[in-house]
Amino acid sequence: MHLNRHDRGLWTYVLLFLFGSLCLGLWWYGQHTATDEDDTLFLGLIGGSAAIVLGLMQYWLQRDTETRALFRELNATYDKLNNDLDAVGAGQRTGTEANKTVVDYMNLCAEEYFWYKRGRIDGEIWKAWETGMRSRFSQAQIAAIAKRELDEYGGSYYGWEKMLKKLLEDRSKATEAANRKPTVTAR
Repeated sequence: MHLNRHDRGLWTYVLLFLFGSLCLGLWWYGQHTATDEDDTLFLGLIGGSAAIVLGLMQYWLQRDTETRALFRELNATYDKLNNDLDAVGAGQRTGTEANKTVVDYMNLCAEEYFWYKRGRIDGEIWKAWETGMRSRFSQAQIAAIAKRELDEYGGSYYGWEKMLKKLLEDRSKATEAANRKPTVTAR
């Protein structure tokens, strides 16, 4: 489940309300049945509720910390590849160097996808990265290398290869549409 900051806050309040309602209900029951005259059960429930909410908040803070570390690591990897990808896209880098650069980028994209599917990368971050992938794989040289790699090693990208196939198909359709010449019919 991918929860953004707003959703997490909402769930915190919902859980707090539910535990508070449970506490009040049990306190009321204890008061009317004389089973909790010294409010021990009530105070225990309040303490338990506070512990659960604080634990949940700590869990979300830890997830944010992990996401930040992943974000920095993956962006640093992309920064190292960026100039080389530009050179491949412009046709200035070819051969095995170009293949290595594109394969490294494909591995990075697959890793980003893996962490996104595991819920460690926020949906907004993923959308931005996906837009960047569309841009990169729309370049003819990069798309050609990616297609060859995909044909040979398609199953080794943690499921991301399905998205890449779609990106390459979209690029192919756009190229075909751009290359079609309008036909003029005589009357």
